[in-house]
Amino acid sequence: MTKAFQAFLTGIFFTFILDFTLFLGLKLNYIDVHGIKTYFNPFFVDNQNLWLFLLLTVFIGWITIYLRSTKSAAIILAFLFVLSGSSVIPAIGSKLGDALFRQANLEITIAPNTYRGDILYNDRHQIYFYDTDLQRVITLPKEKK
Repeated sequence: MTKAFQAFLTGIFFTFILDFTLFLGLKLNYIDVHGIKTYFNPFFVDNQNLWLFLLLTVFIGWITIYLRSTKSAAIILAFLFVLSGSSVIPAIGSKLGDALFRQANLEITIAPNTYRGDILYNDRHQIYFYDTDLQRVITLPKEKK
């Protein structure tokens, strides 16, 4: 039981570091580049995938505590850190942000206006939309559900 708890805590620790690094790169190289005004904390929390986080936590905890070959565990962790940290490179962070958040070629109608373009990012209260007619980023209110 103690070893399993230690594996879980170790997995959470490393997964938080990997997750933070990934979202830091996305914030710097996608969100800030497009002029989207959002703080890091809501951006980080709103875009978490709980199941992926738990799966990665269990996997990392298992390889750090139960895998007999520490060299293999170090190689896997180093690979995950390089993969996560690559989002800090502007070209990679921008492409990753596009893949995760951009919804291309949409038409949004908010009476009496119609907007054509790409959704760059959805946050809790607004839609950040690149209007191809205006050729700039505009914010649109989200509909109340």
